[in-house]
Amino acid sequence: MIAAIGAIVLLAVLLGLVMPMMWAISGLLVYWILKIPFWEAMLVVTAITPTDPIVSTSIVTGVVAEDNLPERLRKIK
Repeated sequence: MIAAIGAIVLLAVLLGLVMPMMWAISGLLVYWILKIPFWEAMLVVTAITPTDPIVSTSIVTGVVAEDNLPERLRKIK
């Protein structure tokens, strides 16, 4: 139960804090480099901000994954 709560907290931090920060920083870089309007730059980075690594990290790490997921699948590169 505690491991599941830890996984939920990790996922919430990654999706609620890290991903928006990546979106904002990437948007500002696109805005600055390509010299396009601010909201267009934010729209562009919405398509390129990675979400799959964030979500999959929380699924394949931790105690629950170690108990239920074979190591060969957790270590795919």
